[in-house]
Amino acid sequence: EQEKQLAVLAGLRSTLVKHWQSLGEAPEEETMRDSGPISDRVARCKEAIQKAEAVIEERVATRTVSVDETKRLVNQLGGCDFEDAGSQSLLETVMHGGADLEALGLSPEALSRIDRLLELVREEKGRRAEEFNRLQRVISQYRACIECPDSEDLPEVSKVEAERGVDNDSTLTLDVMVATKEEVGLKERQLEDAFHVCLGKTRQIWDDVGKDQSGRDEFLEQLEGLEGIPRYAKLHREYRNQHRKMECLRPLLAKIRERENLVQKMSEFEIRASDPNRLRSRSRGVFKELQEEENFRKKIKKQYPRLREDILRLVVEWEGLEGEAFVYQGEEYRPKLESEDVKSLLLHLKTFDSKTAKAKVQ
Repeated sequence: EQEKQLAVLAGLRSTLVKHWQSLGEAPEEETMRDSGPISDRVARCKEAIQKAEAVIEERVATRTVSVDETKRLVNQLGGCDFEDAGSQSLLETVMHGGADLEALGLSPEALSRIDRLLELVREEKGRRAEEFNRLQRVISQYRACIECPDSEDLPEVSKVEAERGVDNDSTLTLDVMVATKEEVGLKERQLEDAFHVCLGKTRQIWDDVGKDQSGRDEFLEQLEGLEGIPRYAKLHREYRNQHRKMECLRPLLAKIRERENLVQKMSEFEIRASDPNRLRSRSRGVFKELQEEENFRKKIKKQYPRLREDILRLVVEWEGLEGEAFVYQGEEYRPKLESEDVKSLLLHLKTFDSKTAKAKVQ
């Protein structure tokens, strides 16, 4: 009976040693000491085994949580590559599980290594998530610029947030990161195309508002020092400012074009009226033409001075609002208009006297 009890004790001690080896610790000396009745020694071993198994269960649960979380994150990331060979080897062991994982044991050092591995994986996810969010924000900023209508000001790009962000279930595989970077590249090219379109429109509106060449060159030189969104934003602001100026100028420019048309017609009238050969015909067409010229003469003498006064008034209003001289086609317009000799201009319309002409024709 004593031999049987000793055999049981030996088996219990062997199990206890394995448990504590797994835990990376040594059993208590009291438990392994050969003193006292065998029954007491067996009881002490059984109690120690229960304590060790409780610790094992606790540490296995802790390890399982860390291992499962590591696997989940690594799967979200589509794998991780660490420069440190030890970390990479441990990652492979954790991912494959089985006997290799069990061989690591449940020592505090082994659990600490797994916890540190989990932290490395979390850091990698954090790095990718930060990069993903940054790229998504850039995409949203590009889109805000590209899709902004010409009739509206650009939103404050620095405050544009990402339309798509990272959550706990987001997949941040290398393929996703590559695809996101490719989308950024696509938006960059689209922004470049939008820039050139906006530049063409800006040049056209510069022509319409009469922006001087030195001002154009200075602005274009400023653009050369920028790129991407800041360059496009600066150009779009210039276009919008010039467009607003154009809206203010629209009535004024309409009057200026009306004046140019009248001056052109007056020049053509002068050429026709100064041609004496047109009086040699006695056809009815000559009388009709003379009547039209007489009506044109009367109309111009009333219309032109009034149109000129309207233009001067609008120019003065515009200069008062803008705080600068109104420039049209590279030349200050008001001095040009004020120096015009209206009486002399209208006098040219009298080059041909219609009453005398009618008499000669008759």
